[in-house]
Amino acid sequence: MGHSEHPLRSRPRRRPQMAYFAAALGAASLGLVTMAEMGGTAGATGTARVDAQSRTSAKVEVSEAAVAKFGKILIDQKGRALYYDTANKPNHFACTGNCLTAWPPLLLAKGQTAAEAGKGVTGLGTVRGPSGLQVTWKGKPLYTFIKDTKGTVTGQGVGHVWFVAELSAAVTKAPAPTTTAPPTTTPPTTTAPTTTAPTTTAPVTVPTTSSPPTTISPTPVAYNTRHTSPIWS
Repeated sequence: MGHSEHPLRSRPRRRPQMAYFAAALGAASLGLVTMAEMGGTAGATGTARVDAQSRTSAKVEVSEAAVAKFGKILIDQKGRALYYDTANKPNHFACTGNCLTAWPPLLLAKGQTAAEAGKGVTGLGTVRGPSGLQVTWKGKPLYTFIKDTKGTVTGQGVGHVWFVAELSAAVTKAPAPTTTAPPTTTPPTTTAPTTTAPTTTAPVTVPTTSSPPTTISPTPVAYNTRHTSPIWS
């Protein structure tokens, strides 16, 4: 009698296992992007992809733009801020592989031998980088940041190695110094002593005129003819 395959012994399904690996791969990819933003390297798998993204048919032009809090900075032909990596050394690029996905290098277009410089921009050059002929400023290879848009600067200080290419720092107006006038000191008022001049009253000399002595005239005596005694009138 032949043995038939037991229905419970059928081959296990592999879909959940495949889904698990897909999720793990996705999480790893997120980790690589975060590491790339910090400036780390994780292999060179992203180099070919970066070449296609960074190299365009349009000519590369570097110009200046004023951005709040940063002053005048360098931007590419699309208006995106340009950065440099302080971890780069002569003949050594610190940002390679997946790092270049987060920080696309500024590569010259096909057939272009030098970047066009906008008004006021000097110090441009080129260097052979991991992805091709890369534009430099004062000898520093230039990059853009994947999270930036036109007119924004979001990559400043990332990983303590990425910095925007500043032509001039923003001018911060210092508040005008407030000088407080010293308190007004009123000199003490000295009252001069009032000297009252002595009033000298001139003696009033009243001339005394002596009246002449009064001469009493004797009253004549009338005699009474009847009496012998005198009668004074």
